[in-house]
Amino acid sequence: MVYGAEVASWKNPGTLAISALTERPNSMRAHQDAASFFANLGQFEDSVKILNKIEERWPSTGAYAQYLMLKCFDGNTAIPQDTDLLQRFKQGSFDRGTLTAMTDVYTQKKQGNCQYLSWEKYLEYTEALFNNPAFGSQIDDFLILQAYTYTALKQPVKAAVALDRLPNEASSVDFLLYKANFFAVAKNIDKSLEIIDFIKSRFGNSIKYQLTSKKMVDSMEEMLKLHKSKQHNNWASFF
Repeated sequence: MVYGAEVASWKNPGTLAISALTERPNSMRAHQDAASFFANLGQFEDSVKILNKIEERWPSTGAYAQYLMLKCFDGNTAIPQDTDLLQRFKQGSFDRGTLTAMTDVYTQKKQGNCQYLSWEKYLEYTEALFNNPAFGSQIDDFLILQAYTYTALKQPVKAAVALDRLPNEASSVDFLLYKANFFAVAKNIDKSLEIIDFIKSRFGNSIKYQLTSKKMVDSMEEMLKLHKSKQHNNWASFF
C-alpha cells in the first residue's frame, strides 16, 4: 500500500517524513516535508541537499525562500545570486512554502539573526513576490510582511502606506484592521477611522462579521475616537 509506512509511523514526524520521501520519490511535497524536518533538527546540510533536489526537479520560489531562511542559521549555506533570486521571486511558480519561509526569515531577522541580509534587500524580495501573478492570493500577506519590516526600520508612515497599496474594496476585515492599526501607529487617526467606517458599511450586515469581528471593530473605533478627542483637547489647550 502506498501510504502503509506513513500510517504505521504517524506518531513520529521524522519517520513519517522519511517514509513519505522513500515511498513517494516523485512527490515535491514529500521532499519539502523532509527538508523542513531536517532543518528543524538543525541538520542544515541535509536540508540543503534535499532543497537542491527540489530545485533540480521542480524549480520554484519555495526552494529559494528556504535557502534564505537556512542561511540565517548556517552561514555556510549557499544561496543563489541576487539577480537570480529577484527573477525567481518575480516570475517563479507558486509554492506553498514560500510565504512560510519568508515569514521565518522576518522572524529571525527581528531576533537579530540573518545578518547577511539587510532589511532593504528583504523588502526587495517581498516586493518581487507581491508583483508575481502566481501569488495573487497571498499579496496581502506580503504587504503585511513589508509593513512589519518598515516598523522594524522605525518608519511607521511607510508601514501604513505599504498596506494601503491594497484597496479597501479588495481587502478582508482582518487586513483592514491591520491597516487601521498601522495608520493609528503612524498617528493618522482620521485615516484609521475612515477604514473602520468602511469595514462597518461593507461588512456590517454579515452574520460572520457580527459573530467574529464586530466586537473588535467597535473596540478599536472607541479607542481611536478617545485618542482623537485627547489629541484635540491637547491641541486646543496649546492656544
